[in-house]
Amino acid sequence: TLVLLFSAAPWRRVQIDDAFITFAYAHAWITPGPATWGWPGVEGFSSPLHLAACAAMAAADLDLALWAKALSFACAVATLDVFAWRGERGGLLLLALWTPFAYWSVQAMDASLATLVAVVAWPLAVQRRLLGVALLGLFAIARPEGAAWWVMGALVAGRGRLLALLGLTA
Repeated sequence: TLVLLFSAAPWRRVQIDDAFITFAYAHAWITPGPATWGWPGVEGFSSPLHLAACAAMAAADLDLALWAKALSFACAVATLDVFAWRGERGGLLLLALWTPFAYWSVQAMDASLATLVAVVAWPLAVQRRLLGVALLGLFAIARPEGAAWWVMGALVAGRGRLLALLGLTA
């Protein structure tokens, strides 16, 4: 955590404009009327999971610019904790020092949340555990490319059954 704090320090005060689009949608979700950005019927958010978390924060009347950053950092720390729990010390240090990971850990965006979900879900899916496929379903709504990862995870988790169904295994 201290290494990540040090790595992320240069960007802690940076706030990218996409976060404010998500914040606008979060406020729209908790008020009557359509949740659109710009023209009616246009969706401008990329992560329904992150948007739901921001909407919960907005409903609690929290400062989204602050608390969405706190969520991002907490998810980044939890991702590092998963690496530590698995005993992957080298990966843990490299990830904490990796500039893109550090940058996104202090942005009020969906990257850290999606990373945490993927890091927990993918190994479970590879082990053919239903929980892993279900968590990859969360990843499907955490990032736009998440749906492709969910399909791959479902195929990996069910590959034995799929191959047997096709008559390719004994």
